[in-house]
Amino acid sequence: MWLIYGCRSPTSSLLFENELSDAVNSKVLKHLCLCFSRDTVNSPDEKYALKEISSILTEQACFPLKAQYVQDCILCKYSTDYEVSEHDIQLMNLVFEKGAKIMICGGPRALAFGVYESWLRLLAMRLYFERTQKWCKYSAIPEEDFINARAYVDIMRKAERFQEDVWA
Repeated sequence: MWLIYGCRSPTSSLLFENELSDAVNSKVLKHLCLCFSRDTVNSPDEKYALKEISSILTEQACFPLKAQYVQDCILCKYSTDYEVSEHDIQLMNLVFEKGAKIMICGGPRALAFGVYESWLRLLAMRLYFERTQKWCKYSAIPEEDFINARAYVDIMRKAERFQEDVWA
């Protein structure tokens, strides 16, 4: 199971830290990404400056560089020229090959929209790859692949593989 968890700060809004640490340590969570909108990690060594976080999370969780928000982690939009990263490919494989469920939970609605748009862009990129057998930059994905990605999300929703719990 993967979890991409976003909150403002590790000191004031990281809920269930002990439970997350236990889940990571026991491998219930195979991959945990932590994004902090007020304490962004800009280099690999900066995560060690977040002394408020347990050592298990510091050592084993993913701190996507410059990812302030969950949508930044999903899309890894800070990778060079918005090209596909290994992280992007892993997420695509979870959805397309492993039948992963995507659950978006949070508020306000703007957050959910940003997360949805990042998933849509990621899925469109994968559909483009399946059609052409090559990657392109995210900015060059054709509209036809976005249309197909929206249709794919609709199919996922009907199969309860794409769920949103959003509040205002």
